[in-house]
Amino acid sequence: MTKREEEIAARVAQHKDELTALRREFHAHPEISWKESGTQEKIIAYLQALGLTAERAVGTGVLAYLRGGKSKGALLGMRADMDALPVQEETGLPFASEVPGVMHACGHDSHLAMLLVAARVLTELQAELPVDILFVFQPAEEEIRNSGAGQMKDHPLVRRCDRLIGLHIWGDMEAGTATLESGPVMAASDTFRVEISGRGGHGAAPQRAIDPIPAGCLFVEELQRAIAREFDPQTAALLGVTSFQAGQSANVIPDRAVLLGTGRCFDKAVRERFPALLERIARGIGESTGTEIRVRYEPGPPPLINDAACTETARRVASSIFGDRLRSGGVRMSGEDFAKYENPKCFLALGGGSADAEKRYPNHSPQFQIEESALAYGVRFFVNDAFCYGEELCGEFIKNSWNFAENRSKIRAA
Repeated sequence: MTKREEEIAARVAQHKDELTALRREFHAHPEISWKESGTQEKIIAYLQALGLTAERAVGTGVLAYLRGGKSKGALLGMRADMDALPVQEETGLPFASEVPGVMHACGHDSHLAMLLVAARVLTELQAELPVDILFVFQPAEEEIRNSGAGQMKDHPLVRRCDRLIGLHIWGDMEAGTATLESGPVMAASDTFRVEISGRGGHGAAPQRAIDPIPAGCLFVEELQRAIAREFDPQTAALLGVTSFQAGQSANVIPDRAVLLGTGRCFDKAVRERFPALLERIARGIGESTGTEIRVRYEPGPPPLINDAACTETARRVASSIFGDRLRSGGVRMSGEDFAKYENPKCFLALGGGSADAEKRYPNHSPQFQIEESALAYGVRFFVNDAFCYGEELCGEFIKNSWNFAENRSKIRAA
């Protein structure tokens, strides 16, 4: 590590207790998408205590601006998501959720704590900071159709950012590890609803009914066949039914069945095929079973694509922090609305799971937990990236100045 990196690591270590306390406070008081008002107030109070001006944005979000003492005007955005999930926590932790049916089961409590402490450290180092920073606390990442990034991306301050960085903590990766890739790293995340209408009747007289349940079963089977046989096996394409609801009684044939599902892919052409495929299957099965089948396809976040230049900066930073525990790969079929931001951007996958693989729980699980030792790595990533990006800009400025001076000398000589 350089002397600067050693200083940053030492400063982050000094705030270890505060970092843990913040994470536990957010964890105990989770709020679902677009309801993060209490979380918003805590973020604003913390940032104002640092001397920063924090403003409410897109409802329950927060933005704060830090001007670097040695900045030439470049603006680096740092983003953390805020919302929790409608999950009943089953961890048994002493700081477990105090809100029935709501849990920070995706690590957003950790993201908030890491970015807030990064704001503290960057404020402490403001005089030496070579870029301006926009802290972006974004609500409603989990809201697929109406996610927070879809609105936050159009805020004038966010649009000004020359780059935007973020991270996500994962329970299935060991704490102290990370993955980082240029290009596609997370999939497009769409949803669909299939409503099958038949004719209800007595379970003892199926010939007088039009049963939507066999039609639904055929729909699921045909969808599996189509994905396996109509798409290149080397192309990541996922269309899966995740919910099948029909009937409430053992002796009544229902008149309706509803299927819910998700579509995931990285390729735009593949994504464009999904709605037509579902409609085609619906027509065929509807005709063969005498049911009426309606499909509604809802696009969610696009694939998350890490910008090459932004990722190269992040790789320099992460290599120094994680060493040989920085891994390649890490591409996931899960979605992330960070993809909606139009700025050049980069997203780090941060390990947060136990060293014992048997004790790791996936994100969105009611048993989801993270090792709090992972939090310091995230803070260091945010802070070091700001200085590394600034150094790159400074080097480019000097290089351009040399080129200008050299060209001017040639002109005079001529």
